[in-house]
Amino acid sequence: MTDIHCHVLPFVDYDGPQDTEESMRMLECAFREGIGCVIATPHVTSGDSRGRLDEFRETFANLRQSALEQNLPIDLRLGAEVYVSPDLCDFVKEAPVSLDGAGRYVLVELPMYEFPPFVQSQLFSLISENIVPILAHPERNSNVIRNPEVLFSLSKAGVLFQLNAGSLVGSFGREVKKTAETLLTSGLCQFVASDAHGDRARGFRMKEARSTVRRLVGESLAEAIFEDNPRRTVVEGSCSWTEGDA
Repeated sequence: MTDIHCHVLPFVDYDGPQDTEESMRMLECAFREGIGCVIATPHVTSGDSRGRLDEFRETFANLRQSALEQNLPIDLRLGAEVYVSPDLCDFVKEAPVSLDGAGRYVLVELPMYEFPPFVQSQLFSLISENIVPILAHPERNSNVIRNPEVLFSLSKAGVLFQLNAGSLVGSFGREVKKTAETLLTSGLCQFVASDAHGDRARGFRMKEARSTVRRLVGESLAEAIFEDNPRRTVVEGSCSWTEGDA
């Protein structure tokens, strides 16, 4: 499996690992879960300086070196989780925050308790620039919980969706779990990722989530969501989406 959303970098996220040892334990947990590739996705906002992004790259290089020294068989890559903002598109065009290293796919985070009016225009602006937005954990957004149909217009325009493994197994409560299942069975899920923040709390849960997805939509779609789609996008850097991929 490939995990496209993971807060594994030490020192950079207030709610992530605070030392290299915990980051290494997270990577060991990922390996035991059957994850072969992890995309490190620190929280990023449009207000972050280029210097801060450079710090992420240095921290990432140090963590990857530690993993190599420990002979940990994980393909570790650097991306970002970019918080949506009125200047999202301009920021993404200039900053090295893509998941695939080629500037094609970007992971975008919504606020938990609102769906700002500029979200649609910013996502559509990215698409017009040939940048594919992947919306992170929409099932946790309160507006989406009340009205999942708000995502259909985004989907038709080419926005992709990533559900959290923890949402599908009930880590965030009954409402979020139900919303995640609704999005999955409605074709509004191209990826499931861990959004892991530690080696204990907010862990990976990917193996358990894959079983849930297989039960709900079958093995073929489970394989697409956990293996094929992540590999074709963030690893190989290109993917032709069809209705059957959803």
